[in-house]
Amino acid sequence: MGSALQSTPTGLRAALANGAYLAVTKGYYLLLRGMYIAVFVHLIGVELYGYYTYAQNWYVLFMPLAMWGMNELLISEHVRTDPTRRAALIGSGLALRLLLGTLCCLGIIASAALFEDQPGLRLLVIVYSQGVLARSLTGWFSALFVAHNRSLYWLYISVFFTTVEVVAALSLASAGAALLSIALCQCAVWWCKLAVAWRVYHNRFHRIGLRWNTRFLRFYLRSGAALGCATFLLVCMTPGLLVFYRHLADDLRLIGEVAIVLQLFQIIDQMIMLVSNAALPEINRASGAAPANLARFLRIGWNGAFLCGGAVSVLCMLLVPQLIALLPPNKFDQPMLLFARFSWIIIPLCSLHSFRLALISTGRIRRFLGVMISGPAALLALILTLHALDKLTTHSLFAALGASFTLISLLLLGALKPLAQTLRWRDLLAAPVLGGAAIVLVAWAA
Repeated sequence: MGSALQSTPTGLRAALANGAYLAVTKGYYLLLRGMYIAVFVHLIGVELYGYYTYAQNWYVLFMPLAMWGMNELLISEHVRTDPTRRAALIGSGLALRLLLGTLCCLGIIASAALFEDQPGLRLLVIVYSQGVLARSLTGWFSALFVAHNRSLYWLYISVFFTTVEVVAALSLASAGAALLSIALCQCAVWWCKLAVAWRVYHNRFHRIGLRWNTRFLRFYLRSGAALGCATFLLVCMTPGLLVFYRHLADDLRLIGEVAIVLQLFQIIDQMIMLVSNAALPEINRASGAAPANLARFLRIGWNGAFLCGGAVSVLCMLLVPQLIALLPPNKFDQPMLLFARFSWIIIPLCSLHSFRLALISTGRIRRFLGVMISGPAALLALILTLHALDKLTTHSLFAALGASFTLISLLLLGALKPLAQTLRWRDLLAAPVLGGAAIVLVAWAA
């Protein structure tokens, strides 16, 4: 253990390399995921893809609760903890992760038994429920590799098993296998990935076992509560929307179209998060320095969201219909048109992630949690109102999602404004006016 720890690289160079490996890992996953969706939908059809995504979204929905914000806590506390007590820090976190993952898994199974009336789909949800346990435990080892400045190990493991999972799933789909067989294969790959990550950590660093250190358990539970709940509320909006919509809509094709568009927004959301996380050191410096520096960062985040998100939205609205008109009719026509129409949602997503990091870096975790409660609450209220008025369509569904993300972004900005005393509301008007006008004009012309 001692030699392994002593050989761990330190300093700015190691930190930059560590971040680069994580970025490559996430980038590879997102690229492969995008190609996988396109081929997989072509093989199984839009309707079955809707059910497939719905079943998976149950475990995705519960994942932040199983993670409980503990990865960030482990990485930051690992450096400050005496080497003689790190085994207790790691083992106690692993034990708590195992407990939370098991409870979430059982919660998914119970929810599927209570609320899902189709036996085949219920079984699919139950099979995928083990994903919240297998993938949350695997995530613990990814955090450990980061804590040791050895993210290269995680890059190798993640790239290999992500590729294996995609190839296996597509091979089964092309052979006409049932969704249940594909689900069992994917779950087997997840458990193999966990076993390999565990083994690599054991060989390269030290043995890891379950511990029940009261001090560290209290530390994880108390410190991770607000961040874990806030992350859950943020992450749950897209998978939760599909799970909820499944019980309001009967048309399989509509569920499939919504699933495809939500998957695209999830991929974009993760890409934005990846890029914004790279700015975290600058955010920390800005938030800890003069209010003018924080105000400058907020203006850049706000204007950049409208510049980048607005440009992407305008391009999607202009180009996607043209491409569909040129190409032969296919299964992606309606989902892509739906995505293009509501691609403006990228704007609040961009600003949201900038403001989220700024609020966290200033230590306002509880305020971040308070703001995040408003987003899913507003989305739920809008969906129920639309359903009661018999106005719930795929278009109104995504309009409600965009309105909820916009509300979160504005509330985060409002929570940060008192900290940036030189920031004036009138400084923020030009970007939304110009960007909104461009989007409305293009949408009207289309």
